[in-house]
Amino acid sequence: MGADRDGHVQRLLDQGSEALLAHLGPTLRWRPPVLEADYPVDRDLYLQGRGLTIIPSLYAIHLPVTLADTDLQPVLVYPVTRDPLWLPDTPGNPASTALDELLGPTRAAALRHLDTPHTTTSLAARLNTSPSTVSRHTAVLRRAGLVTTERMGTSVLHSRTLLGTALVHDRRANWCCGRASDGYA
Repeated sequence: MGADRDGHVQRLLDQGSEALLAHLGPTLRWRPPVLEADYPVDRDLYLQGRGLTIIPSLYAIHLPVTLADTDLQPVLVYPVTRDPLWLPDTPGNPASTALDELLGPTRAAALRHLDTPHTTTSLAARLNTSPSTVSRHTAVLRRAGLVTTERMGTSVLHSRTLLGTALVHDRRANWCCGRASDGYA
């Protein structure tokens, strides 16, 4: 996280605030004078001269978070840049290894990242791959009943199903014949 912060500070010092905003990551896009963010709800936040505090976070895994109180300076918490296929799971976890072996590393990573819904573009950014590759992987996951896809205007939103979540979290004992049991209904 320190390297991410240091890189952004150096960019700010060398190239200015516009360069900093243009390089905050795949979920944030600088289109002067607007900073766009992949965010679960559609809303606008106007700074009105208050400035913006930008905080990198290892725990903001997928999407940036804004903390907005009209009386305080706005805060944007954004996910730090990670290596391709970075996963929040514990390395060496037998369930993770088995899922990678079963689905392949990219498809397994896509399924893991869908703990929150993603567009094809945002999932491609998370996986450090192309949107067309993500489309192929989500199509296979959808046919297997692990992912659902919903059209939202010109985009699609991919979500993990209960079966997909059970597979990611190695809850095999809770599934029988494609139906949820033990509270997963």
